[in-house]
Amino acid sequence: MSHLSVIVTDGSAVALEVKAVVADWATAGLVGESAWVCPGDVTLTNGPPQVVATVVGPGGSHRADLFQVIGIRRLDTVRLVVAQFIVTGDDQARELPELGRTLEGLLTSSLPRPMDDGGPGTALRTYNVLIPVSGVSGVTVDALLPGWNANAVVAAEDRPDLDRASIFVRAGANYTGHAAAAVASVAAMWPGIDRGGLDFQETDSTVQDTAVAVVRQTVRAIVHSNDAQDLADAVCASIVIDPTTPARTVNWARPAPEPGGVVDAVFAETMATGDWVVRVPAARPAPTRVQRGFRAAFRDAALFNAQLFAAAFRVLAGRGRRVVENAATGAIIGHDGDQVVRFRPSSIDEIVRRNRAFFETQSGEMREKMLVAEGGSVAAPNPLTWANLRRSCFGLVDGSELAGSYEVPEIAGKPQLLSPSSVVPDPHDRFITSGRVEIRACDAPLAVASMGELKAAVAASVAQAPAADGDADAAEAAEAQAEAALALAKDEVAALEQWIQARRGSLAWRVSDSLATRTEGRLREAATSYASATATTQPAVEAVQRALRHVITAWGVLGVGVVVFSAALWYWPYRQDHMSASDLVKTIEWMLIIALALGVFFNHVYYKAVRHFEWQVQHELARRRETAERFVVANREARRLQLLGSAFNEWAEIIGSVLHRPWNAQPAGVHGPALETLTHLPAAVAVAVPPDKVLEVSPVVRARAIEVLTSRGWANRAFDSGVDAYEAHVRLAREGGHLSADLDTLTSPTSPRGLLWDFFYAGRAAEYATSRARTRIEMALAQGELELPPRAVRRTGEYTDGATVSDVAYFGGALFPAIQFVDDIWTGAGLMREKNVPDKSVAWMPSEAGAKRVGSVDHRLATGDVAVRIDLSRRCDVSDLVVFVQDDVVKVHGAVIGVLKDAKGNVFN
Repeated sequence: MSHLSVIVTDGSAVALEVKAVVADWATAGLVGESAWVCPGDVTLTNGPPQVVATVVGPGGSHRADLFQVIGIRRLDTVRLVVAQFIVTGDDQARELPELGRTLEGLLTSSLPRPMDDGGPGTALRTYNVLIPVSGVSGVTVDALLPGWNANAVVAAEDRPDLDRASIFVRAGANYTGHAAAAVASVAAMWPGIDRGGLDFQETDSTVQDTAVAVVRQTVRAIVHSNDAQDLADAVCASIVIDPTTPARTVNWARPAPEPGGVVDAVFAETMATGDWVVRVPAARPAPTRVQRGFRAAFRDAALFNAQLFAAAFRVLAGRGRRVVENAATGAIIGHDGDQVVRFRPSSIDEIVRRNRAFFETQSGEMREKMLVAEGGSVAAPNPLTWANLRRSCFGLVDGSELAGSYEVPEIAGKPQLLSPSSVVPDPHDRFITSGRVEIRACDAPLAVASMGELKAAVAASVAQAPAADGDADAAEAAEAQAEAALALAKDEVAALEQWIQARRGSLAWRVSDSLATRTEGRLREAATSYASATATTQPAVEAVQRALRHVITAWGVLGVGVVVFSAALWYWPYRQDHMSASDLVKTIEWMLIIALALGVFFNHVYYKAVRHFEWQVQHELARRRETAERFVVANREARRLQLLGSAFNEWAEIIGSVLHRPWNAQPAGVHGPALETLTHLPAAVAVAVPPDKVLEVSPVVRARAIEVLTSRGWANRAFDSGVDAYEAHVRLAREGGHLSADLDTLTSPTSPRGLLWDFFYAGRAAEYATSRARTRIEMALAQGELELPPRAVRRTGEYTDGATVSDVAYFGGALFPAIQFVDDIWTGAGLMREKNVPDKSVAWMPSEAGAKRVGSVDHRLATGDVAVRIDLSRRCDVSDLVVFVQDDVVKVHGAVIGVLKDAKGNVFN
């Protein structure tokens, strides 16, 4: 419940003294915040009057507009308390009731009224309190405020205990503290007390305008002690010192007997899912033979043969033309020039040139488009990559559900828990080499590289042992220096080996090492594939060229043979009349047929060589496309894994901060206000301190407190709470349902991930977590979930009896059965009507203070180390109280001599 009390006083010297005492108590933390108003603080304006209040609180006092002070808060209750300090009968401030009515009207019009259906609103409670000294009288009924929630008179009694004698309330002595305590009780200013002392009083139409109640307060506080905070700090410190404490202490889980097997399983599943998987290029189909019909294949071969006949004839015809072309080249350009003269270009090797051009075009496209453009593109990691990594790491330690399908085996129905070191090393445990290289807790590749450099340096130092020279002493000194340096180097290697060995089995270290190994493998594969895809070699054309030469040679031989044989037949058989003309023609025709058949055979040999060459071109292009695809995928994967690796160290250290240092380890120590600031304490306000400054907690209570702070899922909650604190004090951390740090691909310290890392690594998240841990322990104590053993305390100040008692007995003193109010505040009529008997007693007690109810005392829970007891009388008439009697004669200690008149003017004896 959030509330604020407005205290209205007359601004007199006594009122200023009371306000100063309350301010001292507030600075010491004994009371909470309040706003004080006197008539001089109200300025009339054309509209509502302006009210400037003095706000008194733990942070000091300051002046501010009252309605601004109230308006900036979201309040459940505002209490308007008119405090009338009655030291003499002439101290009645006539203007206070009017000021109270004015402020009541202003607050009623400005506060949000609660709805009947329970909607939000602010309740206004109005109390008029008269605080007299012992034996004072002469107050009139004008001091009352009829219709307010309560008109009350604070009993002029001040008791160190309810079972001890009252110390009279005297001006200049204990009155100031007595009045300050009364105001604090009515205004609900004691810490941990949710209601005021008069909140149980209600006024309706049946209540007389002159009806008042008598109220008495008893306060007991323990300072220099905060058991809940001490216990929380001790538990937090023990867990930070030994992070395995939760797994060994909680009763809902068991420590894993073989953590290595669990880590192996989670590691294998992690690296086989999501962005951790290394992608491979999709398989490309190899060139396949095309099925063709016989006619189509024969037609292509025949067409090719026909084209070769024409080409061959051109070659034969071009033999003579080439001689002329060479002569022209020498005459026109010269044989040493950069050109040759040709009457007609040759086309017999056009097929080879066409295939070569096609090959070059395809290779160029692969180099320019696929290898350059696509090889450098990298997609950002999926934000679930880091969210799932956190879930797995936290779940292994806090027993919550893991990100993947793997479930940690249970032992006797209880989950196994791993120590934080088995999951991620302590992020603050870094290794610094002699060369000032700082190796982060999970930076496996840098650790391996540094180890290699250190071992190489040791080997070099051994190989470069100093050689002896003429100066024996210098040689001996150099040798000793070299041996010392070598010993230091070996010690450093051993220390680094030990440091690596202590963390190499953890999940985070293995992930980091696997990332580095996979990245290096992808880089090597990318380099090899790029070299293969961009090779400048050409497909082998020797077979085609050899077949082409055979065709040309065969046609040349066949042509020459036909011509020579025909000439021979014509010259000898035909000229000698041994062969007729028809036989000559027939013989030549058969020779041409045979030559043509042989030419077709050689043409077909060349045709098959060309087809084989084109098949080789297709295979080579397919191979280059495959290697180009491997390069693209390997290079892209290497860059993607490098991007993961660049963010992994920061995420591992964030996770490690939550698991290893969830809270700031603070020793249990002294807390609470300083005694020297607690001035003017009346007897009814008891302040005690523990003689022992260190809280002694049994192992059972400590184990139960550890279980309260580390219930199942505690690490996930700690991270989420840390992110909430980051958003509240640094910047927004969530974007589109994901953490901004999960989406971050930058490496800047001011990037979202860098800022979040700094918040956790620097311990600021742990500071807020420590505050929440203290609150959680306080709630557990208040709700009975956790119980502390009794603690010895001793009251301080002038009213102490010097005895040391348990805190249960100390607080229990406020639970004594009610006693009568002191007689000297009542008239004879009031005593006759037994108005001096308390009608209601309410005690707000800390959880360790004992019974729920003692006699007629209504027990209510207090959340701090303060107990408040309120005794209320039945409503009585002003004629029942001496303070309202008009003095006509002298009155000593309540003994009336002569004739007295009450506030109404009635005379009684």
